[in-house]
Amino acid sequence: MTSLKDPETAAESHSNPEAALALGQLLLDTGQPLAAIKSFKSAAAGGNSTAMHLLGRMHQLGWGIPADPVLAADYYNRACSSGEPWSMFNLAELYLSGSGVAQSDDEAYRLYARRQAGQCPVAQHAGDDGRGLAAPKAPRLRSTITSPPLLRVMAGVASTRPAC
Repeated sequence: MTSLKDPETAAESHSNPEAALALGQLLLDTGQPLAAIKSFKSAAAGGNSTAMHLLGRMHQLGWGIPADPVLAADYYNRACSSGEPWSMFNLAELYLSGSGVAQSDDEAYRLYARRQAGQCPVAQHAGDDGRGLAAPKAPRLRSTITSPPLLRVMAGVASTRPAC
């Protein structure tokens, strides 16, 4: 068994994406973001959409690394392809703000609608920190749902329902 004293070797040694994801989360929670990225990349290479989402979140918010919204959008797009609901929400935020992608209210709404169609409403995750895990403090999401850009998009297209 590989110890956490050598997290890089541990991340590389996982052929199980779920194990690599769990190790990445442990490494991130213990202040080892660079080793976490390596583990998340291993999980993502195995098709784990949660790992793709977490890589996007780390790059969007600069968790232990410089923020890179373009790379965040790329990881979110990959996770969205697998139906990862939080990536749809976070990528929609990037489209609303034009951060890392061209600003587009239409694309943001499409992503919000896809997420909703997947039966993953925002309210269901109100105690979650955006990574799909229980938040130790007030989640960022609460301020996001009442942000003027989101309300503008929701109010402007509330009467139409896109085909997802």
